[in-house]
Amino acid sequence: MIKRRKVAIVGCAYRFPGSSNAGFWQNLMEGRDLVTQVDPSRWNKREFLHPDKASPATSYTFASGTLGDISAFDAGFFSISPREAAMMDPQQRMLLEMCWETFENAGVKPSSLRGSNCGVYLGIAGV
Repeated sequence: MIKRRKVAIVGCAYRFPGSSNAGFWQNLMEGRDLVTQVDPSRWNKREFLHPDKASPATSYTFASGTLGDISAFDAGFFSISPREAAMMDPQQRMLLEMCWETFENAGVKPSSLRGSNCGVYLGIAGV
């Protein structure tokens, strides 16, 4: 007989294009398309747009789901020097923020988990 264990997901945090955590569910229920055109300040359309998908170092579309300005980061909160924070991949900074938000969402003090039977699962992806 297989012994089943109960699992509880008690906190989460996420980032999606055009959505705050609170607005995500509303956007989902409304079926909103959050993909927009790439901001011209990010990519030069004349240089990179090409209708042939096989053309190297180009894009055949300028549609994108972006998170907006992700440059704000409170390095001191995480005991990281401003210099070190500037050298980090923005995804690493965002991951730290989201881990903390997950604890807040769950109402859990991170220090209370030391030595406990707790698992943390995370994922991060980007292009």
